[in-house]
Amino acid sequence: AQPPPPFPGTSSAVLRGPRGYRGSMSLSYAILEHLYASAQAEQDSPRGQALTRAAEALAEAEGVDVTDASAFRRLSVCPATLESIFASGCAALGAAPFEERKAGLEGNATFAQFVSTVVKKGYFANTEEDSVEYAQRYAKVMKRFIDKMGGGNASAGGGAVAAPAPAPAPAPAEAKAPAVDVEASAEAHKLRGNDAMKAKEYSAAVDAYTAALELSSSGPNSHIFYCNRAAARCHLQQFAEAVADCERSLELNPQYMKAYSRLGYAHFAQGDYGAAVTAYQQAQELDPSNSTIAASLRQAEEKLAASGGAGRARGAGGGGVGGGGG
Repeated sequence: AQPPPPFPGTSSAVLRGPRGYRGSMSLSYAILEHLYASAQAEQDSPRGQALTRAAEALAEAEGVDVTDASAFRRLSVCPATLESIFASGCAALGAAPFEERKAGLEGNATFAQFVSTVVKKGYFANTEEDSVEYAQRYAKVMKRFIDKMGGGNASAGGGAVAAPAPAPAPAPAEAKAPAVDVEASAEAHKLRGNDAMKAKEYSAAVDAYTAALELSSSGPNSHIFYCNRAAARCHLQQFAEAVADCERSLELNPQYMKAYSRLGYAHFAQGDYGAAVTAYQQAQELDPSNSTIAASLRQAEEKLAASGGAGRARGAGGGGVGGGGG
């Protein structure tokens, strides 16, 4: 099989993506093949043109040239297509759209009791019922219920989900399980992100910390997830996003020194030396004996003085980003 024709405007000089993980890159390559095939099928339509632009953007972001035979041999899973992989994965996992799974559980009194108990425990607190976050949490509750009732993958799939046999309502201790499991899963994603940081796979680290935050955006350790993602984003030179992550981390935990330190670094890297000085000062108040923060603060103060107080010239330095580690 031959690789697809080139995407217009895609450089043929780039052969490898920035991430060394083959599975992730093979997924990106499959998405590229899918986008290109879809764009070719509708090449004269606005949708086809939009798909081409999306493919070009992904190819550039991943550093993949679809016209390079070695990249094709290394990454393509042809003749399997993204559609066939997706269909097989859904069948294996018993995955189905939200409404199909919900319809299969309607009228099940045990499930209604289970949901009621989870609601009382605050699992849906601070979420709007018509929001995506609410639906994501509800989907996790459905899966948890089906797994607990022994439904397994078969019960979670397809259009009509078989209602589990009636069983006693879960005890209050059991009702806490979904929230506990969510935090444990989020922590597992964080640890995966920390490993990626150690391996200098920063895009993979961002993905892992994002997965943790999708499960727990305001949990007991969410300030760490945001701060760790900020560190990964600094390595990717995504400084504005890193600032936003640090600020969210500090909203959750105003005493988290690492977030102030990384906020200072991100501001410094953008040339905002005044904001960097402020952030480093706050970090120093929380950890007065930290020599790295003291050195970073001095460097930011020197840059601010040299800029005449304007502090907007783009710079580099301001201490180290640091790893995940939280």
